[in-house]
Amino acid sequence: MLPTWRSVAAFIGSLSITWAMAQQPTPCALVVPAVVGSSVEAVPTTCPCRVTAFKATVYNRWAVEVWSTDSIATFPGGMLGAQDLAGGTYLWKVKYTAIATGDAVEQERTGYVNVVK
Repeated sequence: MLPTWRSVAAFIGSLSITWAMAQQPTPCALVVPAVVGSSVEAVPTTCPCRVTAFKATVYNRWAVEVWSTDSIATFPGGMLGAQDLAGGTYLWKVKYTAIATGDAVEQERTGYVNVVK
């Protein structure tokens, strides 16, 4: 995986310096679908590493937990089975442990998923 670059700026008096720094790629990054729905083809969440622990929690726009799972196989598609879950955009938070190069690496990610009903 190639590193991504980010700009960094420094201001020293009237002197302005800008340069690019390589950001280290995240080992074992999750790939989470951005849309789930009954009319949308189900795409599972994937990870290039072996996941040994997983916990996903989904929140509505008022930061109220509306759904959670301990299974990577049911995230986020399993949200469609939740009672009274309206279409819209939801915030998800995932904590997981993945085996990267023989070591267990704890990760935490957040993102958004759109539910289409």
